[in-house]
Amino acid sequence: MNGKQLEEGKSRMDSGVWRDFRVVIIIPLVAVLMVLCLVSPHAKDVKGTWEEPLPQGNSLNDISALDATHVWAVGDHGTILFHNGSSWSMQASGTEKALYDVSALDERHVWVVGEGGTVLFLDGYSWTTQSSGTSDDLFSISVLDDQHVWAVGEKGTILFSNGTSWSPQQSGTDKGLFSVYALDGLHAWAVGDKGVILTYDGSSWINEPHESVYWLNCVSAVDRTDAWAVGRYGTILHYDGISWTPQSSGTTEGLLGVSALDGRHVWAVGVDGTILFYDGSSWTPISSDTTVWIWQDPLPRGNTLNGISALAADRVWAVGDYGTILTYEGVSWSRQSSGIIEWIWKAPVPQGDSLSGISALDDHQAWVVGEGGKIFLYDGDSWTRQSSGISEWLFGVSALDEEHVWGVGEGGRILFYDGSSWVRQKSGTSEWLYGVSALDVEHVWAIGDHGVILFYDSTSWATQPSGTTEGLLGVSALDDHHVWVVGEGGSILFYDGSSWKLQASGTSEWLYGVSALDAGHVWAVGDNGTILFYDGSSWSQQLSGNTEWLYGVWALDETQVWAVGSEGTLLFYDGSSWSPVQSGTANWLFDVFAPDKQHVWVVGEGGTILRYEGSK
Repeated sequence: MNGKQLEEGKSRMDSGVWRDFRVVIIIPLVAVLMVLCLVSPHAKDVKGTWEEPLPQGNSLNDISALDATHVWAVGDHGTILFHNGSSWSMQASGTEKALYDVSALDERHVWVVGEGGTVLFLDGYSWTTQSSGTSDDLFSISVLDDQHVWAVGEKGTILFSNGTSWSPQQSGTDKGLFSVYALDGLHAWAVGDKGVILTYDGSSWINEPHESVYWLNCVSAVDRTDAWAVGRYGTILHYDGISWTPQSSGTTEGLLGVSALDGRHVWAVGVDGTILFYDGSSWTPISSDTTVWIWQDPLPRGNTLNGISALAADRVWAVGDYGTILTYEGVSWSRQSSGIIEWIWKAPVPQGDSLSGISALDDHQAWVVGEGGKIFLYDGDSWTRQSSGISEWLFGVSALDEEHVWGVGEGGRILFYDGSSWVRQKSGTSEWLYGVSALDVEHVWAIGDHGVILFYDSTSWATQPSGTTEGLLGVSALDDHHVWVVGEGGSILFYDGSSWKLQASGTSEWLYGVSALDAGHVWAVGDNGTILFYDGSSWSQQLSGNTEWLYGVWALDETQVWAVGSEGTLLFYDGSSWSPVQSGTANWLFDVFAPDKQHVWVVGEGGTILRYEGSK
């Protein structure tokens, strides 16, 4: 875990999805679709495409601008983006590992470092791997010329490249080093954990004493008497050629990146969309317009910005969570990344809103619901916002036809779409509703907290006795005599047309999703990679080969079943076994829906919408 991750507290298990889904995961461009080749022995003909955000939604960790037409950004899942002056495009990195930093000397000399000692090099044509000689994470790289390159990382790792090979240099510390900046052959700095600052004098690295004990995440220098280091709790230190002294930042937010153009043009970025500017005398905050809404927080907050690169006083780029890319051209910051942009409390909400459920009629008509009452309709070409009339979180959606669609969510909300608009239906409960399944206009079920099961008969919603007080999280209706519901503690309920009965699941793991293909083929998924299969008589475990939380499952036929979950998990079942498929993202995935073999949608954290296309 690097300094940026530590600063943000990106332990999603601790700060993200509570088991009852009541907290939004906050961890997270020109319209260019990027195609991601998926590698799976059982799904080799599947390919994935980002639909939202564009060009992709993986978090970006750093950016390096060589000139206005040569800009590189790197991030999670081996993401490398290139800007040619007019648009962003994907470059093949050849790795799925997280990439933390990029430094460009010229068009034919660009380096990237990342997870597990990863070092990539661009020769102007393609990216290749260089042997770093370490398996430690490398968090930062600085290029002086093609024979003087430094990289730093965890456990005090410092590597030096002479243009031919990488070799270790003694740092004198075992603390994590999060940033390095080389001014010339006799002046370089590295900063990191516990406020460590190392100076390179041309022969060795020396530990410099100073007042701060907070993590320092980034360092940038103009000359030998002007350097800045930024870190936790808004820490900014300035070096005047003799010593490091604190400067007032005016914020307590963690600062993750700094870029110094000259003594009067310095930018720092960080947590919650923080952007600070130094004019030579003081630091002032600047609006970044990266605001996202955090559930149970009365104030809007922003997408974290992880890296910044200043090319000129009127040409600056910043990157961050969920694929955020911002640019400054002398007047204000504007977005180069696209997403489902809405407004809450007069705050722009980009691609930060989580999407919880999806239902499709075919490949050109699908609905997605999510945080803040968001509903989006896909018309075969693009996603457009539909007015829900509510701000409560919607967790589930079920489309019977284009004039009969139901959405359910927080506080017992049930919405109905009649082909022209969404209207509220009285649920008779204030319990949170997590799933809905429509069999026909006279048979619709919704389920939720404390064992709530609601039934709609085309006239009104009424409670059906469930016989349990456990939270119910997923529902699938095969016909009016075969309906399954799953939930807390491994609960599985079955409806036979007259009453609900408990079925033995054989597990105490929470179950979040269920999909019934027929009476003898039903799948349920849940915590710790749990996948259960019902053969018509009993439930049994299927080996998933995974320990991530699984939130959604969809069975198209006996040899086409998908499951999705935390950390970008996507699994595929071919009729005999489950295998992983590369989703191309580490964003948590909450639901999956396949109207046919050629079209599969997945939705999740940070406004993620992925489309997968299989061979015919």
